[in-house]
Amino acid sequence: MAATGSSSWKSKLPQWMIFSNIQGDISGGLAVAMMALPGNIIYGLIAFSALGPEFSGKAILAGIYSSVFAGFFAAIFGGTPGMIAGPRASTVLVFGSVIGQLLSMQYFGAINEDKLSVLIALGFATVLLSGVIQILFGLLNLGRLVKYISFPVIAGILNGTALIVVRKSLWGCLGISQRPVFWEIFAHLDETKPLIFFVAIISVILRIKAKKLIPKVPGGLLGLLGGTGLYYLLSSLGYKDGIGGTLGTVPSAIPSPRYLFEFCRILPENLYWQFLPVVATGALTIAILSSIESLLAMLTMQNLTNERAGGNRELIGQGIGNVMNAFFGAIPAGGAAARVTVNFNAGGRTRLSGVVFSLLSLLLVLFGAPLIGHIPMAVTSGMSLVVAWLVLDKWSLKLISGVFRKDLKNRREIIMNIAIIFIVTFAVLYFNLIVAVGLGIVLSIIMFVEQMSKSLVRRIFRGGKILSKKQRFISVLRLLNTHGRKIAVIELEGVIFFGATDSLFVEIDGLVEQDILYLILDMKRVTSIDVSGARVLQQIYWQLAGKNIQLVFGYLHEDSNLFFFLKDMRMIEKIGRQYFFNNTDTALEYCEDKLIERVAGDQLKGDKFVLQDFLGIVRGNYGIAIRMIDYVEQVHFKAGDFIVKQGDPGDAAFIISKGLAAVILNLPDTERDMRLVTLSYGTMFGEMTLLNTGTRSATVKALEDTLCFKLTTDSFAKMRKKDPDLAMVLMDAISRMLVERLRQANITISELER
Repeated sequence: MAATGSSSWKSKLPQWMIFSNIQGDISGGLAVAMMALPGNIIYGLIAFSALGPEFSGKAILAGIYSSVFAGFFAAIFGGTPGMIAGPRASTVLVFGSVIGQLLSMQYFGAINEDKLSVLIALGFATVLLSGVIQILFGLLNLGRLVKYISFPVIAGILNGTALIVVRKSLWGCLGISQRPVFWEIFAHLDETKPLIFFVAIISVILRIKAKKLIPKVPGGLLGLLGGTGLYYLLSSLGYKDGIGGTLGTVPSAIPSPRYLFEFCRILPENLYWQFLPVVATGALTIAILSSIESLLAMLTMQNLTNERAGGNRELIGQGIGNVMNAFFGAIPAGGAAARVTVNFNAGGRTRLSGVVFSLLSLLLVLFGAPLIGHIPMAVTSGMSLVVAWLVLDKWSLKLISGVFRKDLKNRREIIMNIAIIFIVTFAVLYFNLIVAVGLGIVLSIIMFVEQMSKSLVRRIFRGGKILSKKQRFISVLRLLNTHGRKIAVIELEGVIFFGATDSLFVEIDGLVEQDILYLILDMKRVTSIDVSGARVLQQIYWQLAGKNIQLVFGYLHEDSNLFFFLKDMRMIEKIGRQYFFNNTDTALEYCEDKLIERVAGDQLKGDKFVLQDFLGIVRGNYGIAIRMIDYVEQVHFKAGDFIVKQGDPGDAAFIISKGLAAVILNLPDTERDMRLVTLSYGTMFGEMTLLNTGTRSATVKALEDTLCFKLTTDSFAKMRKKDPDLAMVLMDAISRMLVERLRQANITISELER
């Protein structure tokens, strides 16, 4: 009892306060803090690259602070224990794009200290607004909408982001002063400084090969330390003039929420209204990209731990993290799958690991800022190239290389996805990330509509080949085999709305030309119907009714949302409740019954059936068949009576002369029953007891007043002894009945497999 109480007490605490895994969480937080430091520095520099190298010190602080504050608050308020938040390449570049766009506006033409502070405050206001949007995503359960942005769009954004990083970093790796147009680099290759390039490349190699060289040291840290060591080695050997400069002074101070007051200071000046379009679109873009990154990181942790996490709560936590980032002057952040994986592999399991990561990142900047300022710019340029490679979407590269395969079946769809990737990538490179994301959302909507507009028709099959579960007399089965094609079943799939119904109309027109009398719409896989879709179904009904064709619906039971919607639209009332069935089998059974009446009239009605037909229809020897009357008795069952029960001893076979009965199977270890087949006049059940006595394998229940001929096992034994010819006729009839059932089952299976 004590152990249970202790466990219950712990379960009520926030997960980051449960110290049962304190050693693993400290280890995980430390591992990620060491791994993330180089990235934090690089992302900070990228975010504020538009402000020039003189702002690099504050830019680095903004990058590290992003891990400090987002890491802390996302760990506490997020929905994923073990989540590690920090700056991400895609959102950092959007932030940098916002800074660049603001800087190019007329207000900042002659920039001074006051205007620079306004510019930076507007940048962090973008981060603040993005955090608020993420919180709203979570509170309004809108996180799932983010998933509707198609992956080719995301791939295009990632690839464009990677190429921008390459474009910005390659100048520094070569030691050439950056110019506005990227391809000018080829005209200035003669200005390349070999030693700067050498330091940058060594940093890249150490970063990439870290797992093979020193597996226990994070790749980013090894590249940073190795490249920096090489830089100072060359400097000591007298090559200082040819290896470039360092990052310079990085201020070391305890962070304060100064931008909370900066926002309040510039609000009265109405500056936000002037810059609102840039700030708002940038914030929305950051919120969407950060949400996607965070949900992917959440899924990564979920796969590692096999425990479900709260997606909406995670977005709220990440949103709070970005709000706090804005107050403390940090660039936007999001969940990072790579950091989550490192944390887990190092032992991190609870929220405490995220808190440890945040506090260690803060200690690194408080006590290590002077050291950070000595990092060579050649090293950061080289590490930026690695960041670009990591951001580049590898799936799109495989997609492009695979399009040339000869055995490719979906070439058109793949080419369309590749085209979207190129369009979005081009928009990122030659406009900005905000335009690219806006274009990407539009393309996602177009792709979604295109997918939704695909054929509603999953499959079409005709009656006669596939029959209902109602077992019928052999002559009736033959009639259905001959005329069953007058029944058609269309299986629908997806959402029924106006834009997706063209294919349905085409298929129905084709069936009408083939003289069908009954059309069943199988609604089992229909996920939704809108108002226009309901109107379309009504049009189909009236179109068919005008041609004397009955429309019937399967899988529209009264408890379903689709049924209630059609009822609200008054379609149930207009078409008729009797034409809506709980499943397609009962709908098919209904159509078969109506077809039999329509084709055969009174010829095959149950009250016309006599015992001799069961045997005589096979052999035509009524003289022998009529002797069977001496061995059977007529028994009558009212609707709802049990004719036989599952598990009872099998002591007789039955031939239905009039009425209907259902074969019902009780599912083991449950209280549920399942209807297997419906038995109509002329069918026999329990015949196996004549061959091998045992218990009943299923229950048979009368669905209406039913008249049966009962042949007991004792009577059959007497028949075999006294009248062996009659017994042979009976066995022949039974074998033919079983063969017919098997043949029909084979046809049905073959049709369903098509």
